[in-house]
Amino acid sequence: MLVMAVSPLTGLAISGQSRMTACARSPLTGAIGDSQCGGFFPAEMRSAAVDAIVFTGRAPEPVYLWVHDGEAELRPAGHLWGKVTGEVDRLLKAEVGDPKAEVAQIGPAGENLVRYAAIMNMVNRANGRTGMGAVMGSKRLKAVVVRGTKSPKPAQPAEFRGLVKRLKELQEANPGINWFGQYGTAGVLAIQDKMGGQPTRNYTEGTFEQCKDIDGSTMVKTILKERDTCYACVIKCKRVVEVHDPDLEVDPVYGGPEYETLTFFGSMCGVGDLKL
Repeated sequence: MLVMAVSPLTGLAISGQSRMTACARSPLTGAIGDSQCGGFFPAEMRSAAVDAIVFTGRAPEPVYLWVHDGEAELRPAGHLWGKVTGEVDRLLKAEVGDPKAEVAQIGPAGENLVRYAAIMNMVNRANGRTGMGAVMGSKRLKAVVVRGTKSPKPAQPAEFRGLVKRLKELQEANPGINWFGQYGTAGVLAIQDKMGGQPTRNYTEGTFEQCKDIDGSTMVKTILKERDTCYACVIKCKRVVEVHDPDLEVDPVYGGPEYETLTFFGSMCGVGDLKL
């Protein structure tokens, strides 16, 4: 069984509330798998009049789920199987006839049951923990596509507007919010390293001598193209990077590395080059 669920507040214009949780038995650990994503997919799922989707069983052939304003339909996805996320996102939006549709999908890793495979939405937002992409692959579920026009409304609009205003004031008064928006989760590397808690060389060390070369401040000065955001979020912590080198092309559609990426492919492997 695989469950995708949002909260009662998802879809309201509250910074940080566009979250979707995917849960299943983890193929990585054999225990409960719980993984969250951000982006615009969670808010769009709620606007499509869906609070939760429960998947059971296994399709005989690859399929994707199309949900539009509470109407659900399983469609063939054999023509999408084996394709990467950027291409599938484009093809599915064209297929459902709506560029504003949001797509949560798996790529070749999930299809081949890699036990740590992620579920990706917007091509660059991930349910990245506990192997939920492999669960989708085991069900031959290539993607979930959602589109809705039924955005949730607060029961007490005036009080809700007051709450949003108060949250905005608190965010503007907190210098950490601006810092987090500027450097994203990548900015945490330097802090962790200074405290001796940056995972390095397969957890054998707590500091990395090239940490500064791969942290958020260096990213801002080198490969960062722009900052992106999730639905109704004012922080804009999402990294979007771009590289055009003779031996390396990085497409900004795939976003950019977060703290976990930089740690596990950087300091954990002794790699001190952002472009690697």
